[in-house]
Amino acid sequence: MCGIAGYWQLTGNPDNLAPNAKRMVKAIRHRGPDGEGYHIDSNNGLAMGHARLSIIGLDSGDQPITTAEKDLVLTVNGEFYDYRRLRGLLRTDGYLFNTKSD
Repeated sequence: MCGIAGYWQLTGNPDNLAPNAKRMVKAIRHRGPDGEGYHIDSNNGLAMGHARLSIIGLDSGDQPITTAEKDLVLTVNGEFYDYRRLRGLLRTDGYLFNTKSD
């Protein structure tokens, strides 16, 4: 099971966001030993981290994931058992994917 971490810092030095996110992910590294990823938004005081356990999409499922425009960011722990069907439906509606993960 992957590990996710994040926090929203309303006040204070935004330079603390990345180091704090890295410390949080290090603390949950046992949850996802296959990789880690971060999203740091200094303008809005947001830090997200992900410790990844790879099952599907081993080489292309890094998180946090973003839209192509980079206006939405998500980190998630979960499995979509019917992800191939859902991906097909979403592609029909014009959505693009840059991973092969579920």
